[in-house]
Order: sequence, then structure tokens, then C-alpha cells
Amino acid sequence: MITTVVNKKYDEYDVYIGRGSKWGNPFKIGEHGTRKEVIAKYKLHIMAQPNLMGSLHELLGKKLGCFCAPLPCHGDVLIELIHGLRYDMNVLILCHGNIYRSPACESFLKKELVRNKGVHIESAGFSKPNRKAAKGMREALGKLNHNLNEHRSRTVTKEMLHAADLIVYMDNGNLKRIMAIDPEVRWKCICLAQYIKENRIPDPAFLKNDSYEFNTIVEKIRRATGVLANAIKKKEDIKMVEKKRKKKKKQEATGGANSKELLGLLEGVHLNGTIDECVLQIEGGKGSIQAVDMSNSLCVCCEGSVEGMEEGHHGLINIGTICKFLDGVGDDEIKVSIRGGKQLSLKAKKLEVRTTLLSPDEIPTAVSKSGVKEKLLEQAEGSFSISSAAIKEIVYCHSLIPVNSAVFYESRGYIFAKSPDGDQEFNVRLGKADNIEAETSVEVYTTYLIPILKHLLQQKEDDEKILVHMNNSKPLIISYRDNLWAITPIAN
Repeated sequence: MITTVVNKKYDEYDVYIGRGSKWGNPFKIGEHGTRKEVIAKYKLHIMAQPNLMGSLHELLGKKLGCFCAPLPCHGDVLIELIHGLRYDMNVLILCHGNIYRSPACESFLKKELVRNKGVHIESAGFSKPNRKAAKGMREALGKLNHNLNEHRSRTVTKEMLHAADLIVYMDNGNLKRIMAIDPEVRWKCICLAQYIKENRIPDPAFLKNDSYEFNTIVEKIRRATGVLANAIKKKEDIKMVEKKRKKKKKQEATGGANSKELLGLLEGVHLNGTIDECVLQIEGGKGSIQAVDMSNSLCVCCEGSVEGMEEGHHGLINIGTICKFLDGVGDDEIKVSIRGGKQLSLKAKKLEVRTTLLSPDEIPTAVSKSGVKEKLLEQAEGSFSISSAAIKEIVYCHSLIPVNSAVFYESRGYIFAKSPDGDQEFNVRLGKADNIEAETSVEVYTTYLIPILKHLLQQKEDDEKILVHMNNSKPLIISYRDNLWAITPIAN
């Protein structure tokens, strides 16, 4: 849930935090110091107010209105403190307009869980924002000592759905609207009515002056919310949501294929001057492993039904990894599955191979944390420099020769690669070495290496060095400026 500060003159807001509200800054610019100084004083002021610190959760996910934004102001302090809050559970309550059922449920639930500081509760709807709670609901809850006068409607967003641990809705119409925003959150949605063994909480907006029916609906909300509150206190719903989450994670995208046929197709594109990567593609309810050769002809390697994965999902897979596995399982039928949306698994009998799907957006990913960099560099024996000309030569050779791995070796710094059948090879000298033993070599998959080299070609300045750090059986490290790319070596 994102909390933001807006200028109340020009933008809609949920909570006013200027002077006159409990969140106002008592310190004035000029009288009490510069803008920076009065903001610093406000931070000390609010941190010394237990009542205000205890009420910060009221601002979570809200638009805070003041007169300063976009200039720095005390609202930035509030956001900083809000981001420091930690909740065991975030509950989002939804109804159509956020002026009848969901604000009533929110008020009842907050009162039930007033002592449960680890639970954050908010409500929203699918209609216009910044509307008051309906008059009939304000009056009905007023008789039950609940005050909805300060409530203003909010429109639910995808970000709010993602941030919630539990989404409570009122009827199937609400659920359809949730699914239209993001079907991936279905697993954490619960209908409030189920707590009183019914299938919906009717919308009072459609009643025609029927006070009895209106009060009946309010009573249903109150009773159902009481049961929900007890479940949250016992962490039953937290356990239920966690169970659903784990179940969702176990869902796999599956497909079947004969290993001999699959091997033939993969080797066909792998050995005949084409590529060393193929693509997993999810489209039209089907999943397939595909490879495209240099002439752009498509080779479908396996296909099957898909569950639990987004339409249009794709990822790069190293063909060499798959070919080695398929060559060892004969003509057996294999199962192709995707775990956690990221890991490809091939199974045949008791054998299994797993390889991570590589998204083009994720390659290259540089290591930037100093502690991690130092630890990686400690493992390196030495380094050698690599020029732009050498990188261009490697990338060019790789486009001509279908290799799936490359070996960095010897004290002068070379990269060597050849096609699996040995009829084509390239050997590129990289640069002068520093403290690398002559026997040192590291073999890595080109799936990881080539995208990094292409990235560096785009980034490199003429006067800046690219270094390759290596040691036997240790990660190969490419460093440039303040970033490192660590590539796990292929096991001997």
C-alpha cells in the first residue's frame, strides 16, 4: 500500500494533514527556522507523541493532502514513519461503491481488532472516489456507536490488491470486478457472507425505503465481521491464505513429449548453425518449447496444456542443458513442467533436470552490493582486461558457430569455444593477465555470457577497462565500473 503526499489545491486526497488537523506541523518556516529545520523539528515532535505514533496506521495507503507538495514538507516525515510500520496481516474490504457495506465492515472489524496492532484494515470500491458514506449507513451505524462521518470512498487499484493478504468482498459482482483487475489474486479472496453460511451480502443501495431489510443487512455484516475477527485473532485466515498461496505455488505448467523426438528437434536447431537457446512460450492455453533458426523458421519441440501460468509468458532455456538430459533417457516419455513460473523441469523415470528460465529483462543482472562484490572477488585468483574489439569478435563468432559453452583459460586470457560435433571453433585472445596461473580455466554457458558482453558493448567508454576475474571451479566474474556479473561455472 503506497502512501503519497499531494497538494490539496490541485489533487484529490484522503486525509488532510495540514494545520488544524492532528497531523499538522506546529513549526512555521521563518519563525522556527528554514523549511529543512522545521521538518526536522516535526519529526522529533511526532516521535514524542505516543498517540500520533499509534495512529500512523490510519494513513497507510492514503493520499495525504497539504499545501506544500511537491515541495518537501512534514508529510514526507509521515511517509517515512509509515513505511517503518510492520503488519502481520493487511485486510482489504471491498464492495461496489465503498459507501455502504465495506465501510460498515471496516468499522466493525477495526473495533473488534482494536487490540490487534499487527492487523491493518482498509476498504475500497469500484466506483467514484472521495464520496461520503451513505446517509442511511451512517445513521444505522451511529445507533451502534460507530462513526462513519469521516469516511471517504476510495477506488481499488491493482497495487492495493497485491498488497493485501486477505481480500473480503460482498457478492459475486464484486469478485468479477476483482478478477477483471487481476485474476492472480483470486486465491486470497473471501466472501464475507460465508462466515454466516450465506452466499452474498445484499447491496442496501437497491432497497426502496425498507428500513427492516436495511437493518437486517447491517446485522448480517456485523455478525459476519465478528466471526471474521475471531478467525483473524486465531490466525485461522492467515493460515488459510498461506495454505492457498502454497497450493498456488505448486501449480505447474505441464506438457508431455517423447524424449527421442524432442532431442531430434532440439539437436536439429542446435547443431545446424543456428542458436543455443530456445524459448518457452505460453499462448492460447497451450505451452510449448520453441526454437527459431537463423532463417526464422519455427520448430515446435513439445506442447501441452497449461495451468497456473500467465498468458504470453516466455523465457530463454539453454538447449545444451536439455540435450544432455534427453540423450541419457532413451525413448522414454518425459514430463515438462514449470515451477514457480521460473524453473523448467524435465522428468523421465527417476531422472530429472532443472534449468532456470532466463527472461531477457533479467540479463544481465549486476551485483552491486559491496559486501557481495568483495566476497566474490576474494575467490578470484587474478584478472585480465578485455577490449571492445575482443568482445565484438566473440559476439560475431558466436552468431556464426552454434556453441553452448565457452572456456576462459591460461595466463594471457583466451576464450575458446567449438560446436558440439567439433567441426567449427573459435579462439579469441582477450588481454594481458594479472596473477592468473597458466593452468587456470573456467567453462560457462554462453546463454549467460553473451547477453552480458552485448550489454557491455553498449555501455563501455573508450578509457574504461572491463576485467575478467577467474579461478578454477569458481564463478567467472566480469567487472565494469562499480558492477560485477558473476557466472556460475559448468561442473566438470
